[in-house]
Amino acid sequence: MAKKIPYLTVFERTRVLGNVIAPEGLHFITELAPNETSEELILHISCQVLNVPHVPYIAQRVMEKMGLQFTTLGGPENCCGAYHWHFGDLDFERQIAKISLNAFQRAKARTVLSLCPSCDDSFGRHKNKSHSFRQCNITEIFIERLADLRALMKPVACRVVLHDHNADETRRRNSENILKLLKAIPGVEILPTRNAEGPGIGCQSVAPMPRDATVAMFAEAKELGADCIVMPYHSCYRQHLKMQIELGIDVQHYLELLARSLDIPFENKFRELRLLDSVDQAVASLRPRIQQFGYAEDEVRKYVQAVVYM
Repeated sequence: MAKKIPYLTVFERTRVLGNVIAPEGLHFITELAPNETSEELILHISCQVLNVPHVPYIAQRVMEKMGLQFTTLGGPENCCGAYHWHFGDLDFERQIAKISLNAFQRAKARTVLSLCPSCDDSFGRHKNKSHSFRQCNITEIFIERLADLRALMKPVACRVVLHDHNADETRRRNSENILKLLKAIPGVEILPTRNAEGPGIGCQSVAPMPRDATVAMFAEAKELGADCIVMPYHSCYRQHLKMQIELGIDVQHYLELLARSLDIPFENKFRELRLLDSVDQAVASLRPRIQQFGYAEDEVRKYVQAVVYM
């Protein structure tokens, strides 16, 4: 097991880095005002998703394209508790999950969408009869409204390998939904593979995909003539993007392909920083934003090293 990092450090680096690299237009609130209610639909941005803020940004733009009215709740204050679960702090996970679940209930939400399957896991473990809303992964609403999305899609000529995880029903369901979504995009060809399945519940810093398996996945994609390997989760994206430098196959999050099909422009600062392949250059490129927010450059450097250059 990876070395346990103090939770305060984990959440603070996510908050700081998320602010510094967030695309303009990403918006969320940490909590509603007293007696304020949300839209019936809530987009939940988990704390760790903010390490790759273009992912929730795209999710918001897609939902707007679909004509959905929603409220976005995010940040460490809306943690699901999954990070605590990974380190065996089950009582802490339960406490954190219930805080967020109760906040959704007070907001009078009818549906809460998450971007991360670990959030689905933690909320699923602790959601009870007093929580009257539906909680599910955002892929569910995409599939339920796939006809609406199809009507908006433009062709994206791309031969792809889909990296996935099938450790449990949640992951299998997400893999099925993402596959259906990619198949719906005109021009996208899904290539059959043997080496694209990742380990466990996701590729994470606490449980990374072994290097030999990673190299095999990229080598197979190259042999098949794939244009890119598509990642289902933000954690997989963070872990495998660096391999693009070494092994020459483009790495995309599935929402990036959807954005291209829907003509949604987006800035991906995380990608830009990692492909510089230099922490010094990455920090230098962030200096104007670091100064804008009044952060200490040495602190941001540590977060870039730990999160972007993982």
